[in-house]
Amino acid sequence: MTTSLPEHFPPSPQADDEIVNRLGLSADELRLAKEVHVQGTEHLLERLRERAVELTDKQRELSSAVAAELDATLRAYGIGMPDRPAPEVIAFEQADFLESTGRTETAQQRTGGIFIPALHTIVLRYLKKAWSNDARNETFVHTLAHESVHAAGIRRMQTILTSKGDAAIETHRSGLHIFALDNPEHSRFSDLDEAVTEMLAITVSNRVIRARPEQFRTTMVSQIAHYLRHAPDHAPWRTLAVRMGWRPTDSDERTSAIAERLLDEKKFPYSVGRERFRSYVKQRRVLKKIMDEIGRRNPNNYGTPSDVEALFYRAMIGGTMLELGRVVEKTFGAGTFRLMAEDYFGKDLQERLESGRP
Repeated sequence: MTTSLPEHFPPSPQADDEIVNRLGLSADELRLAKEVHVQGTEHLLERLRERAVELTDKQRELSSAVAAELDATLRAYGIGMPDRPAPEVIAFEQADFLESTGRTETAQQRTGGIFIPALHTIVLRYLKKAWSNDARNETFVHTLAHESVHAAGIRRMQTILTSKGDAAIETHRSGLHIFALDNPEHSRFSDLDEAVTEMLAITVSNRVIRARPEQFRTTMVSQIAHYLRHAPDHAPWRTLAVRMGWRPTDSDERTSAIAERLLDEKKFPYSVGRERFRSYVKQRRVLKKIMDEIGRRNPNNYGTPSDVEALFYRAMIGGTMLELGRVVEKTFGAGTFRLMAEDYFGKDLQERLESGRP
């Protein structure tokens, strides 16, 4: 299938042209670079499609639901999306996924998907057939939501020089995932980017799945039971289950019955307990501290958690990095934004996040 240029060259908010021509290429040179880029990506996409696992009708419907929910969620935060198709979704068996994405077995354990900007395509690891349909589709939804958030941040392409000195075209985000121009392999804000991405992906996937309680009932009950077994004693929904007559020593059958009651009475917020929804835990823990402190120290401008979330979502997807940087520097002091970019887990940043500081 021929891939259209607009799909590979989304409009840039930073330039009138569809590509930021950093190298100052002539019109003919730029046209040639485009042709080489598109031909190369089309060839790769054809090879990926040949080995892909065919998605079920239900998974195709869920893919559309994820795209629609992400769009609606971003618009609720005042973020408009460019008018372009949702990414193509391709799934592979595990071995093919590792080969196609260049991942190692260790890296694969940390991810179930990857977004390939040049192809405008999301590649997912297809789950074992031994899993139940709803468990497999639940993970499909969440992984797709995470990679779709990554895709939403792609707003521009620009000309670069390869290591061989040839002109080429590279896809860039407008927001948090920033590359050093002199060293494209060194990314900045990567931990913050993944934390914000996962937080938004959880919101999107939860809404998609909550809208289909019958389809995902088995795995939702299993998840709540998992939470009851493993959450701390003081955890709110575990405490509620105890008040409903549940005891930690109860049988699995009894625990599942309480889990069903919590679900049916809408007393349990979906996704709290499932381990696979807890990706980038350390990154999100730091992000929560940052967000809490921004809200606490700037109550007039960011009085609710949603206000602070919108600040980060706008930076990641809308490209308003200067706005986020100004708020961070004002709240935590000069140099903090650089620490968030380069030393996310460092002692200096952690000290600045202490709630006792002004």
